[in-house]
Amino acid sequence: MCIRDSNMVLLSIPLGMMWTLELINMVSDGRLVGFCCLYPRTLYGSLGIFSSPFVHWGMSELMTNSLPFLLSGLLIMSRGVEVLVALTCYLVTGTGVASWLLSPSPTAGSDPVSYTHLTLPTKRIV
Repeated sequence: MCIRDSNMVLLSIPLGMMWTLELINMVSDGRLVGFCCLYPRTLYGSLGIFSSPFVHWGMSELMTNSLPFLLSGLLIMSRGVEVLVALTCYLVTGTGVASWLLSPSPTAGSDPVSYTHLTLPTKRIV
């Protein structure tokens, strides 16, 4: 299955959101990440289950997450857009709930989603 231009746009939307939010975070002196990050085991912090993958602690973290997210997203998208959307929703929810329950400190960033995305293409290849 080939990757179409419209599929590439779909993949670039969350990545563009991450970069836009990081620029807003830089302008606001880091207040956005403090508002959107996941605070473990608090009712307020549960909002971060869905927002924390899109905000990062800094530009260096965002840069290290962007390439794995893009490359693994392209590999997964070759199996279909539905697979990418379903897997991403599952990972955001699953890793968010796990972080909310188990993390010792506030968390933000798409590390769990970006790097867990890599497991599906690797598992299929091996």
